[in-house]
Amino acid sequence: MPEPVGRVLARHPVLAAVSRLQLEAREEVIAVDAPPYIGGQSNPNDLELRRLADGVAYRFIYAREALASPEHIAALRRCTEAGEQARFLPDGRLKFFVVDRTTALLPVSYLPNCLDDA
Repeated sequence: MPEPVGRVLARHPVLAAVSRLQLEAREEVIAVDAPPYIGGQSNPNDLELRRLADGVAYRFIYAREALASPEHIAALRRCTEAGEQARFLPDGRLKFFVVDRTTALLPVSYLPNCLDDA
C-alpha cells in the first residue's frame, strides 16, 4: 500500500508526479491552478490533451493570472476545445491537483527556492 503522505521536493520530480497522476487517472482530474508555475504554462499540456481524448474528464479552476498573456489564453483555448471544463477565480492563491478523488498533490510551500534543482 502506498504511503498516505509523501513529499516531492524538486522541480523535475514534481513535474514527473503530475504526469504520473495524469496517466493513472481513470475518470477525472480536478485542479486549482495558480502561480507560481513550474515547467512553464504557455504550452498546452499535451498529456492532458491525450487523456481527454481517452475519456478522462479535466476540471480546472484557474487564477486570473492564467489570462496574463496571449500564449496562456491560446493554451487554455486549446484545452477547453478538447473538452476541459475551466472556471476562473479573481484571486487564486491555493493550488492542488486531484486524480479520481483519491490522490492529491498540493504544495506545502510557495518559496521560490523550494523547487530548486540543486
